[in-house]
Amino acid sequence: VCAVTAFLGLCKPTRCQDGCTSSQYITPGLLYRLNNPSFPNQYNSGNDCSWFLTTRNGYRVKLTCEYVDMPTTGTSCLDYLAVTTSGDLRDASAFCSPFTAAGPTIKIQLVSSRWSWGGIFSCDISTEEIRVIGPNRTENCACGWSYSTRIVGGIEAGINEFPSMALTVYVPKRIQWCGATIIARTVALSAGHCFLNDAEPSNYGLLVGEHDISTSMETNATKLLKVIRIIVHPDFMPTKGGNDIALIVTAKIIEFTSRVGPACLPFNIRKEQLLRKYVIATGWGASQYGNAPSERLQKVSLQIIPDANCTSVYGHKYKPKKHLCTYAPGKDACQYDSGGPLYYYKYLNNLYTVVGVVSYGSGCASKDPSLNINVHYYLPWILNQLPEVQFCIK
Repeated sequence: VCAVTAFLGLCKPTRCQDGCTSSQYITPGLLYRLNNPSFPNQYNSGNDCSWFLTTRNGYRVKLTCEYVDMPTTGTSCLDYLAVTTSGDLRDASAFCSPFTAAGPTIKIQLVSSRWSWGGIFSCDISTEEIRVIGPNRTENCACGWSYSTRIVGGIEAGINEFPSMALTVYVPKRIQWCGATIIARTVALSAGHCFLNDAEPSNYGLLVGEHDISTSMETNATKLLKVIRIIVHPDFMPTKGGNDIALIVTAKIIEFTSRVGPACLPFNIRKEQLLRKYVIATGWGASQYGNAPSERLQKVSLQIIPDANCTSVYGHKYKPKKHLCTYAPGKDACQYDSGGPLYYYKYLNNLYTVVGVVSYGSGCASKDPSLNINVHYYLPWILNQLPEVQFCIK
């Protein structure tokens, strides 16, 4: 790790370390650089280097790796950088292409196969001050990450590809119920109509870290948590539209790992910024209307389209300020997807933000658009309901 004077790009030799494994305190205001062993040449196969980065209280370490060229086999990494902000590499995400990470501490490990032909990486390391904004909003947090073992271009999500995805379970009948999105240590977001006929918390569980509900073998991240509180928006009325939103509070803290964690909330993303952008809907919903729910988590890409398209179909039920209108030919959320997220992926910081909640549609993948809750509109309500909870701002 080599310290560089901010803005000047001058390496200070007294701060440079040539060793393969080291710990480094990152001084606020200085820029550091982390290069692979033998840089600018490729590292050798079989390398197993690690670096541990810390900084002052009130700051977090920011790792920006824009130059990463490491060997792959098909869609998988042969070599990779394992990166964690928890200090435990068992929770690490694996990267073999450009990425960013931030946290109070960052641990990085270079994992190189003995069959590797070597690779190159160069990362900038800096700090940023943590701001606490209001009584229950903070930047001292992480949200919206994705577990890296994803299925590219498929309709089935990768195992734990979306760590914030959750499922409500109706305990009396032992059946899957509605989708939900983890947004804090004890809180998930869902739809109000999921609890229209029964809002008794003890009748529900929140399943996190799940992928295939037919087996317990594909991931060890799955946990079922007891629900102690369900908060349905007081103005939710199915016949009038709007306010179809609910909060689920768990009895125990949801343990965050690389496979389970919160989505970002859209504090900095307004509805007008999403027009004609694509979002991802996920859920265990039926593939066709009337079919049984899916056993494996599914995903579909939908476009945010102008309000007029939904107003013409749903009339007064569609509230432009409160809703998002989505459509894609032959694609849609379906039965049992209710309450699940619409994720917007921010390429600037590689984070998933839950901008919508699946609410209502006319059939599945019909010619009509679907109606979804606009989460940004309801942020004041969410914060007011749970003033003791810290929500993450990114």
